[in-house]
Amino acid sequence: MHHVHCLLKERYPDSRHILLGHSMGSFLAREYLLQHGGKGLDGLVLSGTTYMAAPMLNAAIPLAGAVCALGGAKKPSKLLHELAFAKNNKPFRPNRTTFDWGSTDEKQVDLYVSDPLCGFMFTGRGMHDMFTGLKKLTKLERLETLPDKDLPILFISGEQDPVGGKNAQGPKTVAAQYKKAGCNDVTMQLYPKGRHEMFNEVNRSEVISNLIAWINRANHS
Repeated sequence: MHHVHCLLKERYPDSRHILLGHSMGSFLAREYLLQHGGKGLDGLVLSGTTYMAAPMLNAAIPLAGAVCALGGAKKPSKLLHELAFAKNNKPFRPNRTTFDWGSTDEKQVDLYVSDPLCGFMFTGRGMHDMFTGLKKLTKLERLETLPDKDLPILFISGEQDPVGGKNAQGPKTVAAQYKKAGCNDVTMQLYPKGRHEMFNEVNRSEVISNLIAWINRANHS
């Protein structure tokens, strides 16, 4: 990510650079901010992100470690997949597909389900790395070390997104952490009927318009 960012800064030195991470990509974007301090960024957008409490992660990490130790490090893990994702579809029963939780737009859901590059199971090691990375993201003392507390940060979430939890409690908790750490420009855009994929929702034009408006307002020097 850092190599690509440096390349873009070199090729487009006069452009503003906004880092947008969605879902698991939002975890990577959050970690990137912590590792590089927002250097060269004019804004951070976190879509479909969430917060996982330490007790949950403290249980998930050793379980994933056991799966790896038993030979599942490089194999898709149905057990860990079910642990992480099975509950997501339950609020939308009776289910039409395995990915009803993604969007209220059935055409977009069908495109996702039919794409062989989407919806695959992570290996045991992949799940272990994700859980371990999430635990690092929950540490307030890391956020407090951010050198640029004025970097504009935008959270985008559907209030029906099971990843974010009831009433988007997950992203709200993360946003509160950033504010507690001293970040001065934190904005939340919530969509009451939206699910996980807000950029593939029925009101995606509204979501994109609001994002562009935020980018135009964000004044970071």
